[in-house]
Amino acid sequence: DRLSQLLEQAARDKQLDEKAINKASQSPFRAPMIITVVAHCEEHHKVPRWEQIASASCAVMAMQMAAVAQGYNGIWRSG
Repeated sequence: DRLSQLLEQAARDKQLDEKAINKASQSPFRAPMIITVVAHCEEHHKVPRWEQIASASCAVMAMQMAAVAQGYNGIWRSG
């Protein structure tokens, strides 16, 4: 329910119409499982930003491959 509320608020913040707001709030309930990943990158002289993003991306890919090995399937979405 919390993800639904966050997506609804984001749609309202973008001043979308009511149909789009409703679609956004209902979107988390379309899939049987949702994995949400957020990468918080910090400037560091030894680990550049691109490497932090690549590391997070690889972690997500590994999770997706583990899910596929267990019979699940999935897609990447961003935004």
